[in-house]
Amino acid sequence: MAYMYKSWTLYEGHVELKDGNTLTPYFFSRWKPKKGIPCDLPNGYAVAFNSRTGLPYLSRKLIGDKNE
Repeated sequence: MAYMYKSWTLYEGHVELKDGNTLTPYFFSRWKPKKGIPCDLPNGYAVAFNSRTGLPYLSRKLIGDKNE
């Protein structure tokens, strides 16, 4: 099931780097993007909201964070 924050859906993409490693970027979108699949909130991350731009983003949870 996809994670939703207000009207934003969390997506993940897969990018292969030149050295052969794979990177998984996570991003929020209101519409279905050309690439990427809906995903759940990854372990160790929390959703934060940028009040200046109005966009949600993922931030890493700190060890011992009270909002776990």
